[in-house]
Parts: sequence; structure tokens; C-alpha cells
Amino acid sequence: WLSGGNTCIGKECKHDNEQGCLADPVVCAWDNLKQECEKKRCVYDNADSCNLDAKKECVWNVEAVQCEVKKCTPYTTEEECETREPGMCEWDDQKSVGEKCTPALCKQYTSEKLCVSDDSCEWSTAVAPGTCDVKYCRKYCDVKTSICDEDECNQDPACLTDPSSSIC
Repeated sequence: WLSGGNTCIGKECKHDNEQGCLADPVVCAWDNLKQECEKKRCVYDNADSCNLDAKKECVWNVEAVQCEVKKCTPYTTEEECETREPGMCEWDDQKSVGEKCTPALCKQYTSEKLCVSDDSCEWSTAVAPGTCDVKYCRKYCDVKTSICDEDECNQDPACLTDPSSSIC
């Protein structure tokens, strides 16, 4: 139904399988979580429109020069957030509804250039085509506060605390 009226309109993306849905890529996208075809989200052609999305589920990818759905935003429960893509998303009760499931530290970066621009992250090619991971020694630091345990850090032969910043 059209809001405010008495008119019934057809569902724009009415395909009942992934193959049919993907055959209409301009308007439709397959939702693996819901197992259904739905109208494509974040279809903006400029950064300003993308970043001002009313649902706050879009982000402008500077390198790909396109608007994309923010990682982890489809997950609305803690269980979904932490199990659908293990290690990729984190649940934060302190955030407002719709923003509680966010990318784990460094997982928001999809390219080596963006990854290495963040001092907490490093690019790993252990899994093709590559992923952005938290630097090895940062495991001794609290990801939310960036406070590091100097003793644990300095006991690891591969790590050392930076005296000027107290970061491992």
C-alpha cells in the first residue's frame, strides 16, 4: 500500500531466488540474511547524499568511488551480530538502536591503502585477496580505550611499548 493512500502497488523486487534477483542488479539485491530479494540500498551517486542517508546505513567508499551499505548494519541482535560473520562485527550496548552492531576494529577497511592509514591496523595477505587486521601487538591494548598493558606488551619478544604514547 502506498502510505497515505488506498493504492496497492507491486513489490519492486519480487524474485524468490538469488539468481532471479541478481538478474535485476540495478534495482534489486539478494539479502543472504533474510534469504529474500529486496530493493537495493545505498544507491547514491555522490558522497554527500550517501553520507546523509536517512537510515544511516550507507558509507561512501573513497577508493571505489561509490556508496555502499555499512558493514554489520543488517544485524539487529547481539547473536546475529557476533555469529553471522565471525570476527567481522562487534556488539556495543552503549550505542543507539540500529548502530549497536559495528565492524570490528580494522574490519571496516577494504583496501590496503585505507588499512595502513590507521595506526592500529595492518594489511594481511594470509587470506586472498587480503584483509585488514589489528596489528599483532595491539592484542595487549583495550580496543575501546587504546590503553595498553605495558608489562604484557614488553614480555612479548615481538612487542615493545612506545614510551611517548604508551602504545604497544
